[in-house]
Amino acid sequence: MTTRVNESGRTRKTPAARSEYGGEYALMISNRGAVSPGLVLQAIAHPDVVAVQEVAERFDLVVSQVDGDKGTTWWWSCTR
Repeated sequence: MTTRVNESGRTRKTPAARSEYGGEYALMISNRGAVSPGLVLQAIAHPDVVAVQEVAERFDLVVSQVDGDKGTTWWWSCTR
C-alpha cells in the first residue's frame, strides 16, 4: 500500500492485507493493536492518495473508514 505522510508529504510503501466482499475491497491496516495506527491517520488525511500493488498490477483507491455493522462485516471478511 502506498500512502502520503502527513508531515513531509512524501509517499510511504507498507504491506497491507486486502480482502474482497460483495464486489468491494477492503485494506486491513494494523499496528499490533494500536488504537489509531499512523497509517490509518495518513490514509484518512489523504484518502485519494492511496494505491495498492498486487504483483505487477497497481490499483488507485479512495479510502473511507468503516465502523458499526459494516465495520463488523469487513472485519469478519478480512480475518476469516
